[in-house]
Amino acid sequence: MDWIDVNNLDISHFGIDPDFLPMGNIRFDTFHMKCSITRKLMTRLRKFILDQSIDLISRFMVVLSGFWVDFLLFVWHNNKKFTSFNGNELSMFVKNISSITQFIDTNFVTCDESSNITRSLNLWNDIYIFCSISKINPTKRDTYFSDMERNENNMS
Repeated sequence: MDWIDVNNLDISHFGIDPDFLPMGNIRFDTFHMKCSITRKLMTRLRKFILDQSIDLISRFMVVLSGFWVDFLLFVWHNNKKFTSFNGNELSMFVKNISSITQFIDTNFVTCDESSNITRSLNLWNDIYIFCSISKINPTKRDTYFSDMERNENNMS
């Protein structure tokens, strides 16, 4: 434990000398970050939708049924936690953000809440795609740099 106190800022979960962990091999856990942020956005969107009329909720459920199975629709409609959703199911939500924002744009009068939701969903779509990049193809370096610049603009 002395080595941990002196050399590793009291962090013991690696259990080995950091010299054996080259910085080039350390990867951020973007998968769980993306899942967490997607769940938060879904929770906010659900609160907004469930505060609407029964007819509007039913029409929105039709949008969701275009890409989710009945169990996921049950979780959504019954205001249950999204912890049962796996990465693929959350990814389907992100891939269908355009149909969700189109529904909001066509069925709601523009207000701060609806425009904030659609803007955050559209931004998340771009950020999600950028955070999914795990390997940069040398022939597409220029594209990656322009994507990185767009991502920086999205984050500011």
